[in-house]
Amino acid sequence: MTYRKGILFFFFSFQITSFLFFFNFINQSFYFLLLLQLPLLENILIYINKNWNLLSPPKLQSINLSNNNLFFSFEIFFIFLRL
Repeated sequence: MTYRKGILFFFFSFQITSFLFFFNFINQSFYFLLLLQLPLLENILIYINKNWNLLSPPKLQSINLSNNNLFFSFEIFFIFLRL
């Protein structure tokens, strides 16, 4: 399962919740139907917990511009712009 599928499942679980709430507003069985979605939400949370490092943005400390040749070419270009 990819991250996009997890977000889609999470989104559609809320859609299912609103759908069940609309048709079971007076009926008390809505709360039982709401419990049926807990395994789906639990699987999504387990996936996010296992792959949290894939979902987080990269750290700024890992981006080292001094080792990048493009950085030096831009630096030389800006020096020529000053002249």
